[in-house]
Amino acid sequence: MTLVYVSGVLVFGVFVGTLLDLLALPLFLAAASFVPATLFLRKHHRVIVVFLLAALLVGMARGSISHDSGPPEHLQTLAGPTPVEVSGVIDDYPEPRGGMTQFRFSIDGHRTGPAWANSSGLLLVRAKPPIAMIEDRSPPFFRYGDSLVLKGTLTEPPVLEEFDWRDHLAREDIHFLMFRPEVELTGYGRGSPLLGGLYRVREEMAESLDRSLPEPRASLAQALLLGIRGGLPSELRDDLARTGTTHLIAISGLHVGILVGMVSLGSAGLLGRRRHLYVVIPLLFVWAYAVLTGFSPPVARAAIMASLYLWAMFLGRQRSGLSSMSAAAALMVVVDPGLLREVSFQLSFLAMTGLLLLGPWFRAVGLRLVARYWEPEGFSGGILKFFIEASAISLAAILATLPVVAVNFHYLSPVGLPATVLILPVLPLVLVSTLAVAIVGMVSGVAGEVLAWVAWPWLSWMTSLIRIFSWIPGLTLDVGASGPYLSLAYYTLLVLLLWSARRRWPKALVQAELPEFPTIRSTAKPRLHSLLRQKRTYLISGAVLLVLAVISVGAVRPHERLRVTMLDVGQGNAILIRSPDGLTALVDGGPSPDVLALELGQRLAHWQRSIDLVVLTHPDPDHVAGLTGLLETYDVKHVIHCGADCATVDNEKDYLVWKALLARKGIVAVEAEVGTRIRLGETVGLHILHPPPGPLSGTGSDSNNNSVVLRLKYGEVGFLLTGDIEALAEGYLLRQDLPLASDVMTAPHHGSRTSSTAEFVAAVDPQLVLISAGKDNRYGHPDPETLATLSQRLPYERILATAEFGSIQVETDGARLWVDTEN
Repeated sequence: MTLVYVSGVLVFGVFVGTLLDLLALPLFLAAASFVPATLFLRKHHRVIVVFLLAALLVGMARGSISHDSGPPEHLQTLAGPTPVEVSGVIDDYPEPRGGMTQFRFSIDGHRTGPAWANSSGLLLVRAKPPIAMIEDRSPPFFRYGDSLVLKGTLTEPPVLEEFDWRDHLAREDIHFLMFRPEVELTGYGRGSPLLGGLYRVREEMAESLDRSLPEPRASLAQALLLGIRGGLPSELRDDLARTGTTHLIAISGLHVGILVGMVSLGSAGLLGRRRHLYVVIPLLFVWAYAVLTGFSPPVARAAIMASLYLWAMFLGRQRSGLSSMSAAAALMVVVDPGLLREVSFQLSFLAMTGLLLLGPWFRAVGLRLVARYWEPEGFSGGILKFFIEASAISLAAILATLPVVAVNFHYLSPVGLPATVLILPVLPLVLVSTLAVAIVGMVSGVAGEVLAWVAWPWLSWMTSLIRIFSWIPGLTLDVGASGPYLSLAYYTLLVLLLWSARRRWPKALVQAELPEFPTIRSTAKPRLHSLLRQKRTYLISGAVLLVLAVISVGAVRPHERLRVTMLDVGQGNAILIRSPDGLTALVDGGPSPDVLALELGQRLAHWQRSIDLVVLTHPDPDHVAGLTGLLETYDVKHVIHCGADCATVDNEKDYLVWKALLARKGIVAVEAEVGTRIRLGETVGLHILHPPPGPLSGTGSDSNNNSVVLRLKYGEVGFLLTGDIEALAEGYLLRQDLPLASDVMTAPHHGSRTSSTAEFVAAVDPQLVLISAGKDNRYGHPDPETLATLSQRLPYERILATAEFGSIQVETDGARLWVDTEN
């Protein structure tokens, strides 16, 4: 334990040195003066005091010369509202984030005038790709090693209420952001060939998961398997935070520690603990996983810690593991004192320490409690033992890191532990199955989709549990400013408890007086004829066959109703149509590819990877931006749009991106023509009513007024889908004597004041009005005057807005209507 004490004092000295402005040289000289004393007292028990004092002085000296120098001066002068051009290279893996791509950018030059000047520094960039890049590449378009010229403004990262993002980025030497700059690709392949190849494999695996799995399961699989979290829907992110399970998808020491513990359990169950070979499997796993997730510094540190934990398991001596881990952590801190502020480093060390010190105790207690009331045997006993040990691992890791999470994220979630315990047993199955889907899907898209059936249940188990626990009220407890003090008290008490129990070290608990539970390896394999004699087997087999039958019937059974769903995509518009014959049409895509993917994943069967028709009513970003990710996930057969006349200066860029994506996929978009009738099966018709052959011009909002207007008809029921037309276009439609009367109408232009005139609403005479608008949007949609106009024609409870009710689904059998809302 001497090495543990010396390492702890060394780290404490570094911490003190970073806080105080001290002179490093005198401290180093003072530490060196203790060398003769250690030689003189090498056999005396007080020599430990000399070592501790020397370690303290060395740590303080190292910490005193590690103060943060702040951002480079030349970058500080460039920051502000004035646009600046910077040149450089992308030096990490670009991730999609909310319709854009986020990457770290290493600067090598800048200019504010005609001449370039040499520069250095790092930026965090969120950008959209230029058209040339879209035409030649697949999403996310940007690549590691690309040479770019960016033109935009440099801004400081914000300090968020729940997280100090500025301080977090500063630890990575990133002090400025550039948001939505103009991008010019000037070269590629400037990065490390090894990292470039690794990132290309990650990208292809991520695309394979996107093609094979629906949302949110695809983005969850990418986060768990590849460490790519940019595509996680905000709804799932919120649920993870509320339930205290974010650590399950964050590639950190806690995440790696839990995974290594789970793989170790499986390896021990299959190979037996007496053979040291069972340690090799998790060791290979942790380093392969580190490489697969990009081998970032936090993951590399977590892999080192995990390897030391496995070394302790191999020796069967937790004290040796703790000494090695403490020495490794101290060495890392001496090399880079900034690690003391890194949450990932804190989680790595504490999680592995918790597995070493607390895990064996919890395992022993769990096994004894079960054995007191039940004598487990056979295969069920092996499964129970695995569950107990998995629970011990999760409990040890979570309790060891609980204060760190509370201090850094300012909350605690009481359901975090039970949610983690229920999710952890399926986590290895999730990783193995999604890895298989990713690899097979790279070779064959069809094979990947078939294999996705294996991964789908486990991912669904995770998402369903997270959603269920998120419904529990009062989930998060705000620790506030008292967090650091509570953490100090927590760890002080924990250390005292472990110190008092040091004579009854976990080795005795693990290796003696424990009940003999069977392992999977030791369990005799039952024969088929003996299984068939068991009534439970009949029941289980029957239940499985029943579930498969229901799924199969549901997959092929024709629907008797037309289903129209106004998707909750925020401040935008997206409408999903499902005909009784199973054909699917999508009208607009909303402002975000991630949100649209989530909504479609929840509304379509997980095996459905095609959409028969996409209609773009007009190319404003809140209608077209979401469609930019659609073509990579779904096979789109036909596209109708309002044509080039709809594009204006304000929305031309998004429209050109959409056109470039269609061209790359070989899809020919057809311009909407008045009078065109489209059949969605045998009984559903789609009639184009607008825009006119000669587009409206000089209206003040030509893009909106030339939106595609559709009338959907099934039996006696009609739906009028109005896009973003305004009063002028409404008047034009009234003068054309078109069949506007419909049972359901989507409020034009999100219920704005410029639309839904009394004459137009009277002509349509709807029984139900749907409004697509984001909650608390900055435009004030739907406008109170518009709501007043609508309420003169129909009861207020028949005016439904996504801002209040979420996604709104309307079904009809051609005569009656059924309405279902998400909220």
